[in-house]
Amino acid sequence: LQHVTNNPDQGMKNYYKNEKIALDANYTKITSSEIQAFKNAGIPVNLWTVDDQGKVWDYIKMKADYITTNKRFW
Repeated sequence: LQHVTNNPDQGMKNYYKNEKIALDANYTKITSSEIQAFKNAGIPVNLWTVDDQGKVWDYIKMKADYITTNKRFW
């Protein structure tokens, strides 16, 4: 189960973790430190819709669990 949101809320980390819900966030609305905070809390992170290959590589390096894109990069 994933919560799709334009407004990722750090206050939801415990709820997501307890209910085993992943974060599915608009990548333009979340910072790298917020991504890391969710990851550190054990919450899977999906980012959408990332159509810039450079950004995709940045999120891969940040260990994003899922990246949704409209492009074929490989």
